[in-house]
Amino acid sequence: MDSVPMYSGPFPISLFGEYLNNPAAQRKNDGWAVGIVFGKSGNKGLWDISHQYRFLAADAWYEEFTESDFGANYVAAPIGGSRGYGNGTNVRGHIVRGQFSPYDHLTFAVTYFLTELIDETPDLSDSGTGRLQVDATLKF
Repeated sequence: MDSVPMYSGPFPISLFGEYLNNPAAQRKNDGWAVGIVFGKSGNKGLWDISHQYRFLAADAWYEEFTESDFGANYVAAPIGGSRGYGNGTNVRGHIVRGQFSPYDHLTFAVTYFLTELIDETPDLSDSGTGRLQVDATLKF
C-alpha cells in the first residue's frame, strides 16, 4: 500500500506459508504454518504486527529441533518426559507479534503464543498454554 496512518513510507503486507512432510513416518507426519505480516520494523519509527498459525504433528520433525517457545502444557508426564510446559511436536497454535523500532539500531517486540496439544489423551487434557515474551533487539 502507498501509505497507512502512523506508518512512514510504503506499507508492506506479506503473506507466508510453509509445509513439512516426513515420508519416513506412516502417520502424523505433516507440519505447516501460515501467516500474515503488516508493516516492517527495523528502521526508525517503523513497526509491524503479525499473526501465524502453526500445526506440527507428532512425527513431522525431530522434537529436539523445534522452537523452544512453541510448546504446550503437559498435565501428566508423557512417556519419557515430565509434567508442565514442554516444547516439541504434537503442538498447534497461534503466534501474535508486534514490533516497533524507535531507532535504526533498536527494536522492541511483544509476542504472545497461544498453543495446545494436537492429540490429547484424557490424562493430558487442558494442555492450552498462553505465553508472553517481551524482547529488545540492539543491532551494532
